[in-house]
Amino acid sequence: MRVLYPEVSSEVCVASADQSLQLWHERLCHQNKAHVKDILIKYQIKSDVKDSKICDGCCYGKQCRRPFGTRKQSATTPGELINIDICGPMQQQSLGGTKYYVCFKDDFTKYCRVFFMQFKNEIFQVP
Repeated sequence: MRVLYPEVSSEVCVASADQSLQLWHERLCHQNKAHVKDILIKYQIKSDVKDSKICDGCCYGKQCRRPFGTRKQSATTPGELINIDICGPMQQQSLGGTKYYVCFKDDFTKYCRVFFMQFKNEIFQVP
């Protein structure tokens, strides 16, 4: 058996063409373009950082939407504000045969109750 040892190893740049900011945005899993610019500058990667094209994938994922504003006041006593979320229909039924559920959450205590329903209109009969 003959053992081969590498003679000299060196790092080489295979491609030296400037890449667009949009391409790096996609390569980095659709990160915020300001963060992508910072990464490119930090690692001295040549790129066209003036690219301001809006990403279609981010628009479809609604990442270009502004965040909801923060509430100025929260509840000061239990039961003052109850948040209700209804979810369904689920593709898979639960073991009890239901496809919907409703979640009640007290804003002050953070206490949460979940009720399962077969039909969405059962929300009015939830105990």
